[in-house]
Amino acid sequence: MKTDARRRARFTAVVVLVLFAIPLNLLLLTYTEGIYSTDFGAFIMAGRAARRGLDPYQIYPRLLGDRWKPDAPNLNGPVSVPILELAGDVDPTSALRAWQLLSALLYVGLVLLLSRMLIGRASSLSALWAVAMAGPWDMIVTGQVYVVLLAIVAGAWLLLRRDQQVLAGCLIGLLVAIKPNFLVWPALLVAGRHWRPALASLASTLTFCLWPLLVYGPVIYRQWLGASSLMTNSSISDPPLLRPVNGSLLGIAARLGVPSLGYLLAGLMLLGLAAWAWRNHPSIGQISGVALAATLLAGPLAWVGYAVVLVPSLFERRWTPTLIAGAALLAVPLIVVTNLHGVVARLGLSPLGSVYGAALILALVGMLAAKDELAPKPGQSS
Repeated sequence: MKTDARRRARFTAVVVLVLFAIPLNLLLLTYTEGIYSTDFGAFIMAGRAARRGLDPYQIYPRLLGDRWKPDAPNLNGPVSVPILELAGDVDPTSALRAWQLLSALLYVGLVLLLSRMLIGRASSLSALWAVAMAGPWDMIVTGQVYVVLLAIVAGAWLLLRRDQQVLAGCLIGLLVAIKPNFLVWPALLVAGRHWRPALASLASTLTFCLWPLLVYGPVIYRQWLGASSLMTNSSISDPPLLRPVNGSLLGIAARLGVPSLGYLLAGLMLLGLAAWAWRNHPSIGQISGVALAATLLAGPLAWVGYAVVLVPSLFERRWTPTLIAGAALLAVPLIVVTNLHGVVARLGLSPLGSVYGAALILALVGMLAAKDELAPKPGQSS
């Protein structure tokens, strides 16, 4: 009877969550219908700049036309530039609409695939949560590439379940080449002495990073580092670190007025996790879940859209109260978080506006406490 009561309570909670989150996220999509995405525009701008021999990590408003107002450059790793260069001549508006549709379809497809492959742990309620969370909606509105990151994470996750560790490591290496802050994943695999996926991912990262080096030369990495350091500078106009949708420790500390504290906390967290992995030798599954949550917290910019990469690890586990709380906060719509932060900031209570930061901290704590193992199913080992 108690089990049935708990199931009914979970079902009711998720239904309420969906009824609350989806309409407000749809409102976000409708509200921004006439606003040209600065994120997607930055990708097209980078491709056009590279085609013209310009620095692809600078802002060139004239390359996009009067209707587009990019305020930030493309910050993906240099491996993205040759790909963006191929799309440099497309019409930005038409390309944005096509990418938004493709992102939505691909995201739903990945959620359904992960639900089917992780059927022992995931349920239809988990899939409903994955659709209700704020991340995919923000991703669709802005034209971001987070669904690509999820596809890579999901592929690596499923390969690890089949004990195909080298192939999984190659995908992790591609992820790190696109977003170098995900280096936390192979680093914790090394600390946990899971050598095959760790070494494969590091070799894969080096291979993918050589591609832009051969195409553009060493200057491409100097340009990328310059743009990245500028976007994490809290003294510039409208600094990304201070935006309430940035859930990283650096963002939380910057909103508290002590940005240096964020670097200290991120460093201590990573050192502590490395010691935990070395001492306890956790399963690959637990390390992977912890690494993905820690990556978002330690990185300088952890927009809520990044949280889609947590879907496989949350599907794989039984949801403890800590994980439920973190998942619920990740489903709070961006509109609510932005308005809430404005209110609490005026009251001098800025920490209360760090909703997504709190969600990521809860996710990390929940992953550390989880004992479920990502192990190959019978007959699936390679």
